[in-house]
Amino acid sequence: MNDIEGLKIFIERLSLEIAKLRLEVHENKRHENLPEWVDLKQAVALKRGLLSAMSGLNNDKSAHLNGAYSTCHARAFLQPCCGRNSKLVGGVKCWKRENVIKWLNVTDSELAEYAKEFYVKIPLMYMQRSESDGAGGVFVSRRGRKPRAAK
Repeated sequence: MNDIEGLKIFIERLSLEIAKLRLEVHENKRHENLPEWVDLKQAVALKRGLLSAMSGLNNDKSAHLNGAYSTCHARAFLQPCCGRNSKLVGGVKCWKRENVIKWLNVTDSELAEYAKEFYVKIPLMYMQRSESDGAGGVFVSRRGRKPRAAK
């Protein structure tokens, strides 16, 4: 009986590893048509789901991109590699495809850990707001203090 239980556990672990590998292969295939260098506008469109790796950005979807793009453009810590490891390609700030693919999977709650890889500090105000992933996070004033309760 002990050997059978051990085999069941081994098979279960093996099937989990196979599932992870399949998911990784699927992710790589999904982004295989990305160019070698990706600019910020393309990266933000990919993250927002407004651009597939195989097609361009439609004009009707570009209006939804403007807010997210300007936010990422103004806050380097929200960019791929937290604004680091970029190169100018044709005068435009771009990142390697692999770095952008990794960045696409980063959520706000994982941003601090991601930023540590690039030695970038995330502003306290942003981190406290994103700790709950936008579900009623604590608002912190620019001075880093909670606002006073109304009398």
